[in-house]
Amino acid sequence: YLCLLQASRLEDLRVKLENEGLVNISYVVVNHQSPHSQKKFHLLQESVSDHITVYQQDDHQADVWTTLNGNKDDFLIYDRCGRLVYHLGLPYSFLSFQYVEEAIKIAYCENNCGNCSYTEPDIDNICENITKKEDENLAGIEPEPEPSGVKLNVVCTNITAKGHGIGHLEVGEVC
Repeated sequence: YLCLLQASRLEDLRVKLENEGLVNISYVVVNHQSPHSQKKFHLLQESVSDHITVYQQDDHQADVWTTLNGNKDDFLIYDRCGRLVYHLGLPYSFLSFQYVEEAIKIAYCENNCGNCSYTEPDIDNICENITKKEDENLAGIEPEPEPSGVKLNVVCTNITAKGHGIGHLEVGEVC
């Protein structure tokens, strides 16, 4: 159930970010290899639009998430150059919180892992508007403390999950 809920929330987040001008982001949901997960694959596909790829691992291949040092319900966020910028696990991967959204925005707008030659033409204006909107929304609101003082930690590795992620920001979720 959680995976289906997360997939539908990922679709909502995709639309929200696209409406804010964050385009050319590849979203991929990787379904777990277990027989139970494989049986629910069609429900997972129905939870998202055609803009989000749902990948079913073959049960004879090496597990993608083991290869990437990830776990079920993790989000891996790559920059345009295919570098892993964020790896968010539970509870920070719950889309009801802002961690995944913020990580995507930071990976999109900042060069935390160094310069990348793949950029969007109008990225500065988009990112400036996002920062301005967030500042306006936060004006007069007392910030909530992050659970256990957690901050988003930049990972910065050169492991790419998929070749087509080069030139696009890539967001992957495991179900």
